Amino acid sequence: MIFVVRFTYLFFSAVLSIACSSTQGGPIESVNELREFQGLQLAPLVSADQCRESLALSRPVSSAAIDSSNIKILNWNIKKGEEQGWALDLQRLSKGTSLVLLQEAAFSMDLPTHVEKTPFAAFSPGYINKDDITGVVTFSEVRPVQHCRLGAVEPWLGTPKSTNVTRYALSNTEHELMVVNIHAVNFSFGLLSYHAQLNEIADLLSDHQGPVIVSGDLNTWRRGRQQALLTSMQSLGLQTVKFANDLRKTVFGMPLDHIFTRGLSVEEAVVFDVSSSDHNPMTVSFALSQ
Repeated sequence: MIFVVRFTYLFFSAVLSIACSSTQGGPIESVNELREFQGLQLAPLVSADQCRESLALSRPVSSAAIDSSNIKILNWNIKKGEEQGWALDLQRLSKGTSLVLLQEAAFSMDLPTHVEKTPFAAFSPGYINKDDITGVVTFSEVRPVQHCRLGAVEPWLGTPKSTNVTRYALSNTEHELMVVNIHAVNFSFGLLSYHAQLNEIADLLSDHQGPVIVSGDLNTWRRGRQQALLTSMQSLGLQTVKFANDLRKTVFGMPLDHIFTRGLSVEEAVVFDVSSSDHNPMTVSFALSQ
């Protein structure tokens, strides 16, 4: 019975996604298309090896740094701004944040005007249709010292997914904060594509010596996916952020959105119940571990 329910969910979700994305093509790669994203910092689509090489390059020390004693993040799948009230909720919840990580962010939403005091935006485009472009975006109060993006493809639908990788200077430490903003592949029978996406992230994080935040919509709607995610994160020394008021979006009783960290202590973690998306936003306050 459980298998039948799951298969039905996947089937109708896939049909709906195909209908909604019938005009979508592949990842945006042309320079002319990327120039349309004025005000957003974009990085070329690269392999995990290329991203690792880029992150390993020496670079000038940034004068602007995130306060290592007060790192507050907001993570939210904002559902392309399809529900009413998203702008007010985003303005309210982004106040006082160091980083805002959004999935299903649409260019047409003019997001920079709705995010409080986080002027730098690293955008990783994924889907494109004749009217809009969506992907994942990481807003920050300081400019990232480096930014690269990884791509994946939905096995059933052939549509792209993006992972945003950014790195920031921190106060009172020589180490930098690496932030991974991910929207994981969703519709697949097996775990091959899911493992591949997680392995790319693991390759990057295994080389990074500083603190880490991995956050996003991980689409852990079945036990096998959840176990794969937890195993991958634990093998890298990352801990799950737990919420006392756990109002995260669930499917089959399992939360889809997660935040993991390494080298940081959790000061506060809250999930907000909203009607402005089908996912509830999460805020977490961190401090550099002593």
